[in-house]
Amino acid sequence: MRPAFVAFDTTGTAIQAEVDHDNKYIEYLGWTFYTRFDKDVGVQFYEVYFKGEKIFYELALQDAVCSVSRVIPGYDCPYGSTYFNVTYTEDTEIYEVPNAICIFQTDIGYVQANYYRPDDNGLWGPCIQETIAGTLHTHVMNFKADFDLINPNNTFYKVDIIVENITQPWFPERGTFEMMRYNITELQTEDEGLLPVPANGQSMYTIANKDALNEWGNPRGYRILPDLSNVVLASKLSPFFLKSAEYAKQPFAISRHHDTEPAASAGLGQNVPEAPLVEFWKFFDGESLVQEDIVAWVNLGMHHYTRAEDIPNTLMSEAHSNTFFAPQNWGNTELTKDLANSIIFEANSNDDFVPYTNDVEPPNCMALLPSDTLPGVFTS
Repeated sequence: MRPAFVAFDTTGTAIQAEVDHDNKYIEYLGWTFYTRFDKDVGVQFYEVYFKGEKIFYELALQDAVCSVSRVIPGYDCPYGSTYFNVTYTEDTEIYEVPNAICIFQTDIGYVQANYYRPDDNGLWGPCIQETIAGTLHTHVMNFKADFDLINPNNTFYKVDIIVENITQPWFPERGTFEMMRYNITELQTEDEGLLPVPANGQSMYTIANKDALNEWGNPRGYRILPDLSNVVLASKLSPFFLKSAEYAKQPFAISRHHDTEPAASAGLGQNVPEAPLVEFWKFFDGESLVQEDIVAWVNLGMHHYTRAEDIPNTLMSEAHSNTFFAPQNWGNTELTKDLANSIIFEANSNDDFVPYTNDVEPPNCMALLPSDTLPGVFTS
């Protein structure tokens, strides 16, 4: 193990990540995991633990990946990044690409273009250079998240916010009125496993271990939080994606883990869309999802509305997509209390709130202003 990249907390104290280059193993802020590279699906993460407890067996991109050649420090990656080489096979030969993976890679791309025909009236993309039309297209990237929360026996919960008409004895003058509440269901089988993006954010998807409870009696779990651009293919019946891109036709899916179902697609599937090597929807054949080894399949992506600003590079600062995996009753309290730069107020025997600063001090490189005062902690 040796230091990799360096981060800093608010006191200026360096926090180093540790990496094992031979085993592609990383430790950082309580997280530990292994990485590997597959020429068909790209970078994969395995055996992901947080503070010694297992979260994922596998977290990996499944499709829509482009393997790049050697990245350039200062251009593709920030200076000071850590690099991994990747090894792959082609026929009977073994190849190694040096510095093919870096941590904190920046995001740029290029536009998919075609010859501009004025008679098309921009229906398939506007004119973005003298003879070039930016072609309307969709990016969908599928990720496999094989949760093993404590152990492989996990359950998928769908928590809906519903509104019902009720009466309350302490509000007799209001009669019947609407009130929100949770409606909690467990997905029983894979027949229920193809899921939409929750409308208005009124559903929460959670994977939890019913046999592992936190201090308050709740199953310890992680929720899947869609954020921006969890898109699917607009066309479900295109002859170019009949069965080869079924993973891209719904935002989320939950299935049972099987070694015979390692990926959502296969690299050559695009050549035979009517009979691909992997038909994703065949994974969903009615098996139980309650306290089983289950896998979440999550899509990210965007519909690319092309424009002149895509030339020469498509800047990705606004064209981004993400989903969060966030603790849901995984701990007994908020999980950053052990950070060295935290300030925690706790009540003493007199019910006075006393700050515990963990020896945190304000920066000494500038004078504190009156607005920087924190009573009992920092004084300007």
